[in-house]
Amino acid sequence: MGEEAFRLMGPVLLARHGQSSWNSQGRYTGWTDVPLTDLGYMEAVELADSIERCGWIPDRIYTSMLRRALSTAEIVAERLGLPRSAVVASWRLNERHMGVLQGMTKQQVADTYGRRQAKAWRRGEGSEPPAMEEKDLRHPRWDPIYSGVPRALLPSTENIATLSQRMLPYWYGTIAAELKSATVMIVGHSDVICALGTHLGLDEQAARLPNGGAIATWLEGPGVAIACQSVGANQGSLQPVRL
Repeated sequence: MGEEAFRLMGPVLLARHGQSSWNSQGRYTGWTDVPLTDLGYMEAVELADSIERCGWIPDRIYTSMLRRALSTAEIVAERLGLPRSAVVASWRLNERHMGVLQGMTKQQVADTYGRRQAKAWRRGEGSEPPAMEEKDLRHPRWDPIYSGVPRALLPSTENIATLSQRMLPYWYGTIAAELKSATVMIVGHSDVICALGTHLGLDEQAARLPNGGAIATWLEGPGVAIACQSVGANQGSLQPVRL
């Protein structure tokens, strides 16, 4: 897609899902399909209300196939009066696959592999976590929801780089195509939003959102954000991304 398709586009709303049951327990979740907690539900409601106050009502909400994000997106859509068809789910927006770490607490990972290695895996730097074997029934190849995805594309583990290789083609090939004529929202996961945000030029601190958090970004060119603004009760002023 040419640069003219992005010029002065925005805002694009980037949001993280509400708290999940494993967020509350400090567990690595990855592709494990856990639900929202009651707090997570309220965070989704508050997210929708914050968007409405800002006046940035999305025409389309893209999200993952994991119910903590999908439920958040559906709550936002319903509260904003959007049709169910406004929510579009794709496996390419699923959270980073954490391999065999999925289900372990962060303390268990540190105790097992050492704090330095645990920190590197948590940040998605360098090597990927130990891969989940394909024969493991927790592997996405066994989940019928992914039956339409070529088996070779389903991850067994990922770092930020391999997550980006999975996610960015969907951003450029599908989501970006709507930016000329629509306000777009992405309800995603911590590493997905961070990877996309930093790819667009945001610093990691701005792109690392809390549960139920959101930022609005304005785009100048392909992969180039020029400004961002937090969304919510502590909404900040418009901040330039680059001078």
